[in-house]
Amino acid sequence: DVHLMVEPVDRIVPDFAKAGASLISFHPEASRHVHRTIQLIKSHGCQAGLVLNPATPVEVLDYVLEELDLVLLMSVNPGFGGQAFIPSALPKLRRVREMIDRSGRAIRLEIDGGVKADNIGEIAAAGADTFVAGSAIFGAPDYAEVIGRTRAAVAPARRAAKQKADARPEPSAFRKIGGAPASAHRPCEWPSIFRSSCDGGMTIGGRGDGRRLPGLHGASGNVAG
Repeated sequence: DVHLMVEPVDRIVPDFAKAGASLISFHPEASRHVHRTIQLIKSHGCQAGLVLNPATPVEVLDYVLEELDLVLLMSVNPGFGGQAFIPSALPKLRRVREMIDRSGRAIRLEIDGGVKADNIGEIAAAGADTFVAGSAIFGAPDYAEVIGRTRAAVAPARRAAKQKADARPEPSAFRKIGGAPASAHRPCEWPSIFRSSCDGGMTIGGRGDGRRLPGLHGASGNVAG
């Protein structure tokens, strides 16, 4: 899972795909043609994600959401770790969650920046299903203890989202995957840790249908240039 913070992004997408990336996400500001960059990523056998900075409007998703596997919302301005969570990310999360649910596609909604055990519950309730935590974990004396508290804080929102998804009629447009219908937002009960980023972040999350995503269990993360 590689989050690229570089431009021109098209130049290095093939390099990271060749190096073994399973999912490549990028910022729309780094591409002249966002749809073409998404196509480039997929042509190399990778899943594609789009990253929105705090001031990037969600309307950038209007004509490409159907092509995406992940939307990542930055809740701090990229640059360095340890920044405080920007509260305006919460209503932005809710808007994107509504967009994803309307699409009927299993698109992950990730949040990155200022995520901690004391605010992750509210973030999850706003619609995020994948979370990047850096200094909140690596700045703590006991990694296991803070990860445990973080998981416990997320659990109520995940259960509520699962109940909502179970009660919602299955759209006819859902494709069958492995004999079971794919779900737009059917989070697993407990998040699993599957990525630590090179800028000190660790992603806590899970696939919407409760299965681990293949290839997303090693160290990777943000690339700045």
